Order: sequence, then structure tokens, then C-alpha cells
Amino acid sequence: TINISISTVLEKDGGDVKAVPFTNNAVTRRIDEMSEGIEIQLVEKLKTRKFSVQMDESTLRDSEALLITYVRYID
Repeated sequence: TINISISTVLEKDGGDVKAVPFTNNAVTRRIDEMSEGIEIQLVEKLKTRKFSVQMDESTLRDSEALLITYVRYID
């Protein structure tokens, strides 16, 4: 959970997070905004650098396929 993550990373009690009124939509929207910015930065860097790509595919129990792609480059 987020409380465990905060406790581990910040070495503080994660209980304060429960007091922040976030809806699922607000959190999802913020994550989407952050990932869009990261994607734009990554694409710009990859246009001018050599890189390698690693892909891994797996299947969940309900036959849903997952594809994970890793990009490796030197900044």
C-alpha cells in the first residue's frame, strides 16, 4: 500500500496520506499527465542517442496478455 511505500522511502509514518482527499479520477489524471511528460522527454533523448530495447511478454490467468518494454540508453 501507499502507507508502506511512504514509510519505507521517507522513513516517516504514512498515515498523513489518508487525510489527503484524492479521488481515483484525480490520481489517474495526474499519473497520466506525469507519464505524458516523461514520454515526451524520453522520445526526445532517444532521437539523438544509441539505445537498446528489451521486451517481455507474459499472460495472466484470464488470458490477458501483458507486454513490458524496457529502453536502455546512456544519458
